[in-house]
Amino acid sequence: MRLDLHNHTRYSSDSRVDPAALVHRARALGLDGIAITDHNSVAGVRAAIDAAADLPGFFVIPATEVSTAEGHVLAFGVSDPIPRDLAPSETVERIVAAGGVAVAA
Repeated sequence: MRLDLHNHTRYSSDSRVDPAALVHRARALGLDGIAITDHNSVAGVRAAIDAAADLPGFFVIPATEVSTAEGHVLAFGVSDPIPRDLAPSETVERIVAAGGVAVAA
């Protein structure tokens, strides 16, 4: 299985990529799935999931890249934003409480 687990869309200040276009490009490159990890936002996840619905076997992992007081933490499997600028330990606690998995970016 081939995945790209760190992708930004136009919902991050450092990207202009449309979520649906990202899904189709990832599929064209032979990937089986991606995670949408926009900075402090989950706004692009729904469009990516909708675009993947027409691609059998391709999936989108909802996620976000949370800015903490000391760096960034990826939050995989979350559907709602996690507050930014908290201590890393509190950020991880909130990600886990939301049913997600925290990974240092």
